[in-house]
Amino acid sequence: MMTKYLLAHDLGTSGDKATLFTTDGAIVDSRVAGYGVEYSHGSWAEQDPEDWWRAVAQSTRDLLADIDPARVAGVSFSGHMNGCVLVDRAGRPLRKAI
Repeated sequence: MMTKYLLAHDLGTSGDKATLFTTDGAIVDSRVAGYGVEYSHGSWAEQDPEDWWRAVAQSTRDLLADIDPARVAGVSFSGHMNGCVLVDRAGRPLRKAI
């Protein structure tokens, strides 16, 4: 039987922390793809959602470089608490996330 995998992404305040597990729960590998925080107007903090997407794509490519993506049984995400990203009809962010 071929090993199946689970891919978990945690979008934090400084980067996407991604981990690849077997379905038995063993850690195969993990990666971090960072992104910045823009501080303006004193204590305001904003991030570009496109940076989040680039980080998720990069960490996924890195983790699956030697794995057939068809063997990934599931993907999970956790992200910023209380965040809001406004998007247009095509799903593109209208502005940076606060």
